[in-house]
Amino acid sequence: MPDGRISQKEGTPTLWRSLFYFNIYRLVLSCVLVALAVSGDSSSGAPHRYPDIFLLAAGTIMALAGLYFFTINSARPRFQVQVHAQTVLDLVLLSILIHASDGIQSGYGFLMIVTVAAVSLMDTRQSAIAYAALGTLLAFAETFAGLATGFNSINALRSPGFLGAGLFSTALVVSRLSQRIRVSEEIASRRESALANVNALNREIVELIPTGALAIDDRQHVLVCNERARTLLRLTYDPEGRPLEEVSPALRQRLEGAFGESHQSLAEFQFKGSTIKPSTEPFGNGRLVFLEDLSHERERSRQVRLAALGRLAAAIAHEIRNPLSAVYQSAQLLTESPTLDKEDANIAAIICKQSERIERVISSVLDVSRGGGGAATTIDLLPWLRQFARQFATEHDLDDASIAVDGDGITATIDPDHLTQVLNNLCENAIAHVDHDGGELCRLTTRVDPASGIPTLEITDYGAGIPENHHKQLFEPFFTTRSQGTGLGLYIARELCEANHARLSFEPDRENTVFKITFFSRPHDDVEAGAGH
Repeated sequence: MPDGRISQKEGTPTLWRSLFYFNIYRLVLSCVLVALAVSGDSSSGAPHRYPDIFLLAAGTIMALAGLYFFTINSARPRFQVQVHAQTVLDLVLLSILIHASDGIQSGYGFLMIVTVAAVSLMDTRQSAIAYAALGTLLAFAETFAGLATGFNSINALRSPGFLGAGLFSTALVVSRLSQRIRVSEEIASRRESALANVNALNREIVELIPTGALAIDDRQHVLVCNERARTLLRLTYDPEGRPLEEVSPALRQRLEGAFGESHQSLAEFQFKGSTIKPSTEPFGNGRLVFLEDLSHERERSRQVRLAALGRLAAAIAHEIRNPLSAVYQSAQLLTESPTLDKEDANIAAIICKQSERIERVISSVLDVSRGGGGAATTIDLLPWLRQFARQFATEHDLDDASIAVDGDGITATIDPDHLTQVLNNLCENAIAHVDHDGGELCRLTTRVDPASGIPTLEITDYGAGIPENHHKQLFEPFFTTRSQGTGLGLYIARELCEANHARLSFEPDRENTVFKITFFSRPHDDVEAGAGH
């Protein structure tokens, strides 16, 4: 068991504080003794034998106490040297005070016990016993001096014996108690160090988590927040110790009622251009909150799909475009022949039209496979959609009322050509599944999501609807329910939306067939100045 000898040599902050407080006691005691000496009131403890020597000893203690404040504050000389020197001087001066008053019978011997008890708390057991021995020798010396000067009788020899027994008992008991205190402090220090190491390790582990991670206590205050979470929440400061409501009100709202005993995956939310998916795990009285950036996950997934599509596009361009070009040109030559009858001319026209359709599919696949968001422009949706509806109706021989446009006046940042291609596909699908009996065939509605404030565009058709077993396959490439379909229309439309930081989704719980485009915010350097129509 460690006895604290190493810490006594230089002194821990606790030991230096103890020595400082004991010096305050020394200064107060000396002031009281000086006051007693100056008063001359023997009933209050003033000395009888040598008042001048008593006053000189008390004044010396007071002066030394003032000097000790400087040595203690500067920690020079080292702790053990100061304790030894101060204790020896205290015991010598106290023995002089005892002799200058009425000897040990005056009661001032108790001050020696207080001194030995105090230094036993700050020094080793061997030193405490040595101080007790020194105090005992000084007590006997004072008694023999009193016998020599006639102030003491032979019976007075019992007093230093009792005082010595008290000094040794105090030294042994207090040093034993001090040793236990020091051992307890060392154990507490080790535990504190181990806890600090564990906390540092936990923080390092949290920092290494690839997703955003926060630890929240039961009062909804942030305990730990890694760099990824600070980036996702756009924090420029360390949120530890702050209420979650102050750090991120949006996240606090998603965590409402999430403090259960199991893993919980919560609803995603939009935050400054990122789609964040929170989930929680319980720990102790709090929760670990993980923040996943779905925008990055979707972009990585999109890049994988684009890589596969790029290989397919290269094969299509190489294997199909060249013979397709020959077929198309031959069909055009046939249509220009004066000897071709009407039926054959119609067949040649069909060949040209279908060749153009195949060319458009190939071009769309190539465009998507190259990635990128195109020439993104901030457009005012309502007037742009009205112009699109008129153009679409003209190209498909429809009434002007066939494509209805209504909703909120909102803006969106997207490549207009890409949006045209997406809406062409969705509107063509809509009119393909609706009987052409006049009136409204498709409706384009702009809205602002009430929960997130994000602009959206809904495309509604009034056809027979999509069977439930086809919902999960709608955006898969080459999935189609039409004999003349390629199965690439919705897939390409979704990829074009993803390339423009938007999302195309199917709304299965609506009365009619509804597709929705959600326009997320984009980085400013992706947006061209001006507005397009």
